[in-house]
Amino acid sequence: MNSYLPRDIAVKHLFKVNNDAHARFDAIERSYEYHMCTEKDPFEAHRHYHIRSIPDIELMNQAAKILFEYEDFECFSKKKNRCKNFSL
Repeated sequence: MNSYLPRDIAVKHLFKVNNDAHARFDAIERSYEYHMCTEKDPFEAHRHYHIRSIPDIELMNQAAKILFEYEDFECFSKKKNRCKNFSL
């Protein structure tokens, strides 16, 4: 199956689900990876985001903690959708 997919998509596991299962609303897990590099590399440009300096990870973690002060994330959602739960 992976040989038919684009390079940036990979199937790791397959399992049977109900016929009415919805890929978005019934998902139990998702993962995302973001790659950044400080050196420009034309051969990796499609895989990495080029940044000019190394970010302050501690400052980024402090900023991320602020998200836990909120419970309603509806503003990050499309106006017209079937989702009824916007909390973490």
